[in-house]
Amino acid sequence: MLKPIQKKRVSDLIVEQIDKMIVSKELLPGQLLSSERELVTELQVSRASLREALRILESKGVIDIKPGRGIFVADVTDSLFAPFEVWLESHRESLIEQFEVRLVIEPDAAYFAAKRASQQSILEMKESLEHFIRCKDENDTIGMIEYDSGFHNLIAKATNNRTLSVLMETITNSLLCGWKATLHLPTRVEKTVQEHAEIVHAIEHRQAEKASKMMRLHLEHAIHDLKKYGLVQKDIIMEDRMKRRRE
Repeated sequence: MLKPIQKKRVSDLIVEQIDKMIVSKELLPGQLLSSERELVTELQVSRASLREALRILESKGVIDIKPGRGIFVADVTDSLFAPFEVWLESHRESLIEQFEVRLVIEPDAAYFAAKRASQQSILEMKESLEHFIRCKDENDTIGMIEYDSGFHNLIAKATNNRTLSVLMETITNSLLCGWKATLHLPTRVEKTVQEHAEIVHAIEHRQAEKASKMMRLHLEHAIHDLKKYGLVQKDIIMEDRMKRRRE
């Protein structure tokens, strides 16, 4: 049977083009790509479409965006779809550092979101969670990473603190390791659905302290699950931070 013709987003076309260049070895592992500004000109697309495409490619492990250095074609061992232990070993330090920063920022972001979030902001969080569940049911890992990180961005945005929102957006755009790692773990996807729902419920009901606690537990549970797969270096720093915050 014939199938309906589906229109493709510009970002999807960019992803397809770069994927093909890597498969055909026109682009090689470790090769530096053009800058964002140059890519916008070369591809004749908007900066927003390009950034969305780069985000998808980074989520897939196809490229490696290094702030201040540029955009590089990733090595296959750096891919999300490489053996997980190999991937985790190469990202251990950045994972630990990212979760330490998120533990400092996100519980307070959830607290202020519960105090300040508009009904529209809460609706967007719920819709993001619904999209995440749909991606889960379709085994769409890339989609889950997108909506998981997007959910955390929405909470920061709901604080009405522009500095905090920009900071969180920078973290999710430049440091996707945490989302890549946790959504690769058995049972973590189901836990994420439950934990996100609890955070939204607390924010919607203006339970600021509970929202903060649920966010902290969400991050701590992810760290705990990662430890089962070898996230052990510098754990004493992480555990000390979590202990002091609980006190």
